[in-house]
Amino acid sequence: MPKIQISATLRPHVGGLAVIEVDGETVGALLQRLVLQFPELEARLFSRPGQVHSYVNLFIDGQSIRDLE
Repeated sequence: MPKIQISATLRPHVGGLAVIEVDGETVGALLQRLVLQFPELEARLFSRPGQVHSYVNLFIDGQSIRDLE
């Protein structure tokens, strides 16, 4: 199961957790499930449905997803 590392600034919104395991096949599915589990994150992660805020950095195995696109 994929693990999502939570930045220190978002930890208060996920019960102080630094790492959360979430099941999903794509980055979008992982984020959707994360928000279902922790609804407070939605406004902090998304500017609108399916659109991640530009200041949110996402990495897969240490590589920015912006570099993968």
